Amino acid sequence: MDLSTHTLCIKTLEILAQTFAQIFYKPNENLYELIKSEPVWIYDSQSSDFLTAISLLKQAKNESFDEISSDFTQLFICGEMELNAPLFGSFYYSNYGEAVCEKTAQMAKIYKDENFYEFFSDLEANNLVNELIFLSFLLKNDKLARAKELFFDEIYTYSEQFSSRLKQRANSKFFVAMGYFFSDFLEILKDELKNF
Repeated sequence: MDLSTHTLCIKTLEILAQTFAQIFYKPNENLYELIKSEPVWIYDSQSSDFLTAISLLKQAKNESFDEISSDFTQLFICGEMELNAPLFGSFYYSNYGEAVCEKTAQMAKIYKDENFYEFFSDLEANNLVNELIFLSFLLKNDKLARAKELFFDEIYTYSEQFSSRLKQRANSKFFVAMGYFFSDFLEILKDELKNF
C-alpha cells in the first residue's frame, strides 16, 4: 500500500496496532523471524522515520532471536539501572505514583464500558500493549470517535517519548527499527484520526 499521500485505510491501522501490541508484549521468535524475512513492511511510506526503519530492519536480519529477546528484556522488563522504554503511560507523567493507579483504574473502566475483554490480563490496563489492542478493537468495530479520544487523550500523550526512548536505548537493530516504525505509525494515526 503506497502511503505517499499519508492515508491508510482503517483496516491497515487496525492491523498495525495489533502488530505493535504483539511485538511489545513478549518475545516471539516466529513473529520476529517473519518480520525480519519480509522484504516489505505492512505499508509503504516515504517519511524519514519509515525509510530509516526499513534500512535498520534489513540490518536486523543478522540478529539472532537471543539477541532480540535479550534486548526486549533490557528495554521493557529490567534494564541495568532503570526500564529503558517502559510500556506504561503513567511512567511518562510527572506525578508517577498517583498516575499509575489513576490511569489503570480509568482504562479498566473504559474497557468495561466498551465490553472489551480481549486484553492481556497479566499487564496493567494502561500498558501500551493493552491500549494498542483496545485501539485495534475500536478501529475494527468502527468506533472511530472513541479511538480518536483514546489516541489523543492517552496513547499519543506519551508514545512519542516511548518511541524516542526505544530508538535511543535499544541495543538491537530490530527494536531501533520498531521505534522508527512506531513513530511513523503515530504520525499516520494522528493525521487519520483528527478527521473523525
